[in-house]
Amino acid sequence: MSSETKTRRVLRHLLNKMELTPKEAYLKYGTMRLGAIIHNLQKQGHNIVNLNPKGKYANYKIQA
Repeated sequence: MSSETKTRRVLRHLLNKMELTPKEAYLKYGTMRLGAIIHNLQKQGHNIVNLNPKGKYANYKIQA
């Protein structure tokens, strides 16, 4: 699975108003680089926030 495909799958997941953790991203999409994917999506203009900024693990969601 290419990196682009993983990015599209992560974005589709977030656009469906769902949250996403690194563990879920690994299990569902096979990516261990969720932070890098989120960073790239944010650079593209998507308003993605971490709902757990001080926690041990991130929990990402798109803000409307």
